[in-house]
Amino acid sequence: MKKRNPSGTVIGSKMDQTFPLRRQEIVEAELVVKTLERWPALFTERQVFAEFIRIATTNLENDFVGEKLADCAAN
Repeated sequence: MKKRNPSGTVIGSKMDQTFPLRRQEIVEAELVVKTLERWPALFTERQVFAEFIRIATTNLENDFVGEKLADCAAN
């Protein structure tokens, strides 16, 4: 993520391809600082939601965030 305006599509594709490696590193107790240095895109909002889908096969943004926003709007 050295570009000023990286392509979200390209980042998403590369993150999908490197998911197994990233999971292995995280499971082996990598420090968050090392993870941030190695996978900076993982800490963007778009990739947080995408990573959740990769792990849980559930769309966090639609299922949880949308539900919470609907609750707030109802109150």
